Amino acid sequence: MPESPSPKMPWGRTFLLGFGFFGISLLWPLYDSFVPLFLRNFGLSNRVVGLGMTIDNYVNMFIQPWAGTRSDRTWNRFGRRFPFIIAAAPLAALGMFAMPFAADRSLMLLFAAMFLFTLSMAFFRTPTVALLGDMFPDTLRSKANGIINFMGVFAGVLAFVLGGILFDMASWYPFVAFPIAMLLILAILVTRIREPEVPYGGNEPSPGLRETFRSLWNDSDRNALIILLALLLWSVGITAVQAFWTLFGVNELGLAEGAASQLLSFYPLAGLLSAIPGGYLGAAIGRRNTIIIMLAIVAALLGVIFWIPAEMLSGAGAFTLMAPNTWFATRGIQLIILLLLGVGGAMTIVTVNILPLHFHNAPDGQIGGFTGLYYVAGSIASILGP
Repeated sequence: MPESPSPKMPWGRTFLLGFGFFGISLLWPLYDSFVPLFLRNFGLSNRVVGLGMTIDNYVNMFIQPWAGTRSDRTWNRFGRRFPFIIAAAPLAALGMFAMPFAADRSLMLLFAAMFLFTLSMAFFRTPTVALLGDMFPDTLRSKANGIINFMGVFAGVLAFVLGGILFDMASWYPFVAFPIAMLLILAILVTRIREPEVPYGGNEPSPGLRETFRSLWNDSDRNALIILLALLLWSVGITAVQAFWTLFGVNELGLAEGAASQLLSFYPLAGLLSAIPGGYLGAAIGRRNTIIIMLAIVAALLGVIFWIPAEMLSGAGAFTLMAPNTWFATRGIQLIILLLLGVGGAMTIVTVNILPLHFHNAPDGQIGGFTGLYYVAGSIASILGP
């Protein structure tokens, strides 16, 4: 059902919160892109490198729900969620700063820096995202989350581009510049936004992590549980597609490995185009309806990609991301780019609307705990998908 008329959109607050998410999103592309290179320099196999890169998913499964629930029960002169940012963000920056220097010394030091980074990021990510539920009424959360996601995706694209340039100059440059940028941005967030003492998500005392899990299971209509299970299932599917896309590109499209992975660059590009409209669409026709329609579109588009006739793919091997004229070399490659844009756009719209829908089912005072459960589902999917 369409949502009821909403109050006026607080644009300044929305962009400030999005700016904070921008800062956090700068670091993960750097970690995912270059830390595997550090690990391979120690002679590790691809399988061991892959296992090492899943550390964050295992950490997230345990730390994020605890941190979210704990933040529900916190209130001091710094606020409810901000104490977690103030405590953990500098440690996350230190962990990332240490990685290239640790990689020059020993594998154990590198793993220690990786663990410090992932643990610290998990500690404050859930409280940061829970601010969406605290600072916006239910009717504005999809629109606000669209703007926040746009800024996060933009940060990811910027990190890939600038990170590569800086890394080529010296491997430690981006690992120093980006954490400093994150800390400066989060400092602006903490000093310019005042947390509401009575949040929109309610101010009832949180019952704790165990009771949050219990309320999820004992909910009479099981809406929250169904949403998390659905999130888990489609995230497993999308993660699997992303994990095996390069193999598909090499074996079926005749692309080089680098070109096959470059095709996925169109996925986040679609996120830039669709995040903000996706929030407005969810507000207009309802989040549940929007999610169902977008998932149906994703399924249809993926089906088309994997059933493109072989004759249309001849010449696809000429594709190179940095040579735009090759994007239009064949009808097959044009079609794949359009389909990837469609999949990326539809999944971004799903992401924009699923968290506000999940918040809608959170009991009073449990926004942080339910944010943690949301990320647990995503972490499990990241482990199971590949």
